[in-house]
Amino acid sequence: MAESTKTEQDYKDEIDRLKSELATSRLASRLTSTPVRPSESLRFNSPFSLPSTSNTTSSSATKSVVYIDRTREPKKFKGILKTSGDLTVHEWIEDIQEYVSTLNLTGEDEARFIYSHLEGDAKEEVKLRKAKGNASLIYDAIRSTFSETHSTSHLLKLFYERTQKKDESIREFSYALRQLMERIQRKEPNKIEFEITIRDHFADGLYDAHLRKELKRQIRDNPSLSFIDIRKFALDWTEEESKPKEKVNTSATSEEVVTTNTQMDELRKLIQTQQGQIDKLQNLLTRRSTGKCFECNRTGHIRRNCPDLKRKQEN
Repeated sequence: MAESTKTEQDYKDEIDRLKSELATSRLASRLTSTPVRPSESLRFNSPFSLPSTSNTTSSSATKSVVYIDRTREPKKFKGILKTSGDLTVHEWIEDIQEYVSTLNLTGEDEARFIYSHLEGDAKEEVKLRKAKGNASLIYDAIRSTFSETHSTSHLLKLFYERTQKKDESIREFSYALRQLMERIQRKEPNKIEFEITIRDHFADGLYDAHLRKELKRQIRDNPSLSFIDIRKFALDWTEEESKPKEKVNTSATSEEVVTTNTQMDELRKLIQTQQGQIDKLQNLLTRRSTGKCFECNRTGHIRRNCPDLKRKQEN
């Protein structure tokens, strides 16, 4: 289409088209400048021997041999809790009773086995009460002496002040919170909601600030999540964070950078060309709307009737 036959709408349409192309080029420029990213039980030979409970008239004492599975043998009870890993009296009794049941021990055999798993203050207390020959008396002695002495408010204070230590694993921290919460529940079974309280404080007490924030968001978005659910999320998070990062292929990255720079240069040239075309068309449109001659820039005539153009042609 010749310049003289173009209408004002033609120029406007052409400008709109070029502006659209220019916007596309600039978007491509921003995207191209984005940094490149590299993409059965074990048994031991040493037996634990107990006197036989069978009635025998043999002159020599017959002993039954019980092999203890050391992989699950109960801990010894010392009495007063000194570290977070120590069992409470209730936890220890549950543990020892389960083990005694597995071994089918009764009477003096049971009492002797229980007594052998006492140490320190707990053992001395049973001696003092002359209860070591009877399992029930042993349990009564240590319950009355070493049961929880702290008030519920004190235990709650300990619970809410307990946070994850810098060198403590998430599993260890969760076990410590559970132990404190169970001590509270034994004193006040209906005072607090175990699941919600331990879940929320677990999330609040973690050392990693980013993980704390993420767990709180998870709880806020899904209030039905349990303590176990949140704990699993935290464990998965730390395992993911500890995975080795992928190594970047330096040579490949360098080639990508060179290619990106070349593309950027081409885009810049295209943008400049498009902008120039837009400026030229806008200038033409402005002159036509004001009635100015495109040749001499004066009003009163159009380019083909311009006297200056005629003189140039004659010369």
